[in-house]
Amino acid sequence: MGSLIFNLTTRVPEDADFIECKDKKGGKYFGIRFFSLRNKKIIKYTIEKGLEIICDNAFCNLPNLAEVTIPDTVKVIGIGAFLNCVNLKKVTLPDSLVVMMDGAFSGCLSLQSISLPEHIKRLGAGIFSGCKSLKSVQLPPKMDMITEEMFAECSKLTDVIMPKELNMIGDSAFRGCGSLKQLDMPDSVVSIGDYAFTDCFDLKKIRLSKELRRIGNSAFLNCLSLKEPDLPQGVNFIDMDAFVSTHFYRHSPFMESAIKKENRLLKTEVLKTMQGKNSAVSTLCDNLDLTEEI
Repeated sequence: MGSLIFNLTTRVPEDADFIECKDKKGGKYFGIRFFSLRNKKIIKYTIEKGLEIICDNAFCNLPNLAEVTIPDTVKVIGIGAFLNCVNLKKVTLPDSLVVMMDGAFSGCLSLQSISLPEHIKRLGAGIFSGCKSLKSVQLPPKMDMITEEMFAECSKLTDVIMPKELNMIGDSAFRGCGSLKQLDMPDSVVSIGDYAFTDCFDLKKIRLSKELRRIGNSAFLNCLSLKEPDLPQGVNFIDMDAFVSTHFYRHSPFMESAIKKENRLLKTEVLKTMQGKNSAVSTLCDNLDLTEEI
C-alpha cells in the first residue's frame, strides 16, 4: 500500500478535488485531495461513493468541520488526512477500510469516540495523538501492534479495549493519557515500548500479559497512582528506569532484580571494551564471574 501513498504526491491542477492514481500492477485508485485549500467554512461533508483513497492532508486544518461520512468504497486514509480538524466530533468509518496512515486524526480536539472497522490491518503512528476529548476506543480484533504515539496526549481517554492478538505496545503509545485508570493487557503482548505509559498520572491498576518479555525505558514514568503489578515469570528485560517515580520504584523484588541485571550488563560491556588494551584487565575479565550480583 505504501506505493499508493507515494503516488498521491503527483502534481495536479490546483483547482482539482480528485486525483487518479495507479499502483504498480496498473490498477486504478481514486483519491480526494486539496479539499481543505478551498473549503475552510465547511461543517458537514459526505465523501462521494466510489472513491477508494483519501489523500494525505486532504481535510487537514479545517477549523469548522464537525462531521464526515466516509463511503464503503474507501480503503485508505492518508497521512494527516484530518490533521488538526479541531471541531471534528463525528466520523463514520466504513468496513472497507484497510489502512489508516500516520497522524490521520491527530489533533482532532473535539473527537470523543470512534468505531474502528474490525478488518482494518494497519493503524499508523500517532493516528489519534492529541485527541484531547477522546474518551473510549475499541481496537480491531486482528490488530497486532499499537504503534508509537497512537494515543499520546489523549488526556481524557479512560477506556481502551485491546485485541486478543496484540503483540506489541509501541513507544509513547499512551504517553500523557492522564485519565486512564486501569488497563487489562491481553496475554499475547510480549513487549511494552519506551515511554509507553509515561505521565499516566491516574493509572492505578494494570494487568500485565502472561507472555510479556520486555518493559522498555521509562515505560511507566510518573505513573504516580500505580500499584505494583504482578510480574510475569517470563519477563527477561526490565529497563532500570521503567518505573521511575512510581511509589514502589526501587522497593520491590522485581525492580531490585532489574537494576542488578542492568548493572551486570553494564559491567560486562565496560570490561569488554577495556579488554585487550591492558593485560591486567584482560586477566581480570578471564577470571571474573560476570553472573555475580553487584
